[in-house]
Amino acid sequence: GFDTAVNKAVEAAESFRTTIVSHERIGVIEVMGREAGWIALFTGLAVMADMVVIPERTISWDLVAEKARRAYEEKRWALVVVSEGVKSYGGPVDEFGHARLGGVGNELAAYIEKKTGLETRATVPGHIIRGAPPSAFDRVLAVRYAMAAYEALENKEFGIMVAYRDGQIAHVPITDVVGKNKLVGGEWLRLYDTYWGE
Repeated sequence: GFDTAVNKAVEAAESFRTTIVSHERIGVIEVMGREAGWIALFTGLAVMADMVVIPERTISWDLVAEKARRAYEEKRWALVVVSEGVKSYGGPVDEFGHARLGGVGNELAAYIEKKTGLETRATVPGHIIRGAPPSAFDRVLAVRYAMAAYEALENKEFGIMVAYRDGQIAHVPITDVVGKNKLVGGEWLRLYDTYWGE
């Protein structure tokens, strides 16, 4: 569902941008990403956001506000993409004990507006993105996963999961992935730092 989520987040960001451009505002769009900023990163790259805030990079909100202000001064609008897991609220938890996320977009927008004095709006297309029909890529990938899982079962290969790696379907020991998150790192963090780093 990653391809679907990014495509829907990009659609939402582009629609939101139309409004912030016409009304000359700063806009903050909050996208999914509890511990990993992949969706925010790819959305930000695709829409050429002025700033992206992800859990993997601790960044001062003063810097975010300053970058938004500079972008606004240059073109009379600015767009910030933020991953929902950027800030822990210590608030309510779900039935699994995970923090209930959401709200960081509104909080960041209020912070930017207070720091810059510029009208700043937030939008959170969370359930629209989560419930979107799958993209063609994700549908075909699901078929590839199903075939690989069936073949593994037929060959009595147990304790594995099928994964998409470098354009190929791979068998990965389940112990390598259980309880682990794939965080933004390596070349992607270097790319992030090139565009949005301090």
